[in-house]
Amino acid sequence: MTLAAIPRAIGGEDLGANFNQAYGDVRAAWHYYLDHYNEGRPFVLIGHSQGTIHATRLLAEEIENGPAARRMLSALLIGYAVEVPEGGVVGGSLHRTPLCTRAGQTGCVVAYMSFRAASPPPLGSLMGRATHPGMTAGCVNPAALAGGSAPLDAYVLAAVSQFGGPVITWSSTGPPPAPFLHVRGLISGECRHDGQAGWLAITVNADPADARTDQIPGDVYFGPQLIPGWGLHLGDVPLALGDLIRLVGTQRDAWLSAAPARRSE
Repeated sequence: MTLAAIPRAIGGEDLGANFNQAYGDVRAAWHYYLDHYNEGRPFVLIGHSQGTIHATRLLAEEIENGPAARRMLSALLIGYAVEVPEGGVVGGSLHRTPLCTRAGQTGCVVAYMSFRAASPPPLGSLMGRATHPGMTAGCVNPAALAGGSAPLDAYVLAAVSQFGGPVITWSSTGPPPAPFLHVRGLISGECRHDGQAGWLAITVNADPADARTDQIPGDVYFGPQLIPGWGLHLGDVPLALGDLIRLVGTQRDAWLSAAPARRSE
C-alpha cells in the first residue's frame, strides 16, 4: 500500500483487496525465481514492514510445507509481528518454521521490531505486539541469537529522514564524511517480552568522552507528531545491518558444509 493508504488501514478501512493484489505479485515473483533462477541453491527471504506481511504469508503458504524449505537459510521478517506462543519459538504465524536461536541454524526466522529501551510498545500499538490471545511478537536479536544484550553493528543514514525527526549532530569533530555511517558500539539491543508485546530494546551507549552523538534516528513522525506505537521502525534494519549480514554468512557456511549429506539423502 502507499503511504496515503496506511492511515486509512489504521483507521479500520478494509484494504484486504489491496493487500491481496500486492501479495499476488510477491507470490508470482517467487515462482518465477524458482523456475528461472534458483537452480537448487540456498536462499534468504527478506522483508520489512509490509514486506514482512507478504513474506510471512509466502513462507506459510508456499514454502514451509514444500521442498524449497530445505534450501532456505533463513527468513528475515523484520518490522512487523511474527507471532509465536508465549515462551515458544514456533507456532502461530508459522506452523513449522521456528525462530532462530543459535549460530549456524538454518531454516529459521529472524523477527523483531525495535523500540527505544525507555519507550516500550504502548498498549494498542501497531508495532511490537501480537494480536491473538496466548501469542507474543517473536523477537530474535541478530547479535545474540540465544538471548541477552549485545552491541549492534549499525549502518545509519546521516541525512535527515523524509519522515521527519530531529537533526542529529553526528560528531563534535565535524560533519559526516558520507551519507551513511558505520557506527560500532554506539547502541546495544536486547529482546524483551511482556505478554503479547515483544520487541528489540535499543539502548544508546552514551559516553561523554566520545565525540560521537548520543542520538540515533529511526522514529516515525506523521508531520511534526512523533508516533510512539511505531517504535524505531525506520531503523529496524539499519540498526543491526552488520549483524544480519554476518548471521546469514554463518548460515550459508553451515548449509554448504552440510550439502554433501543433503545430496546423499
